[in-house]
Amino acid sequence: MTVSQLDVIDFIAQKPDTNEIYFNIVDHLAWNSKGHIDALKQKFDNYVEYISSDALTEAYPEADKKNKVIELLYVTEPNAYALDAISQLGKISQDKGIRFSHRLVR
Repeated sequence: MTVSQLDVIDFIAQKPDTNEIYFNIVDHLAWNSKGHIDALKQKFDNYVEYISSDALTEAYPEADKKNKVIELLYVTEPNAYALDAISQLGKISQDKGIRFSHRLVR
């Protein structure tokens, strides 16, 4: 599962030592196209919609009591354009009461 699959939640994970549930977006693409950023934004919007829906608590009843985190995991270093888009996602998630984090993974 990757950023290319817009209607799929890539991973959901709970860290036992925290009160957080993570919704991971796995991004394997290079940061050289607007289409990539558009796909990332659409996938992010789908995550926010899912987190805000009843479908989440139906599938994971304990999620209602957890802090939600959308975590973007990418395999290539973002360029300036991508970093700006990632920053915008952080602001949107904050407004929705969802924590956002991102990091490079290898």
